[in-house]
Amino acid sequence: MNLSQLYYFRKLAEVKHYTHAAEELFISQPTLSNSISQLEKELGIPLFKREGRTIKLTRYGAEFYEYATEALNALEKGIALAKEHAGSPTGSIDIGAIYTIQSDYLPELIKGYRETYGRGAQVNVFQGLTLPLIEDLENDRYELAFTAYVPDKANLTFIPVLTQQLVAVV
Repeated sequence: MNLSQLYYFRKLAEVKHYTHAAEELFISQPTLSNSISQLEKELGIPLFKREGRTIKLTRYGAEFYEYATEALNALEKGIALAKEHAGSPTGSIDIGAIYTIQSDYLPELIKGYRETYGRGAQVNVFQGLTLPLIEDLENDRYELAFTAYVPDKANLTFIPVLTQQLVAVV
């Protein structure tokens, strides 16, 4: 059993279709089929059963999926940690931001982050209005959010980072 087989197995279990899984893995369908067959042969159990054009995990496959996924997740965390220690954070950072800071402040902030920590982490910026952004922050959609201050949010810490002068034209 090798690492590629475990990644292939996990993807196939999630997608439930050989051709689609092979496309997402950027391998040929016969390569995927052979890899899964070898894994099943080595384990001595069937991991999948066909249901028309799709497949389904067997009872044994579902059990194996839990352990394989846990092992791969742990391995991926270890790789990310090693890269972090090497000075290049990985993963993604999801940021919520109000519209008014996205032209100057936020691009400069992200540029500075990348100059300091490298380009290993993907930065995703989601724009919106203050109240929906705060709600999404509270629901763990973002790691941080740039919004206006909202009173009565004891579970959040508001730190002023920018002041803007707004003008109303009538």
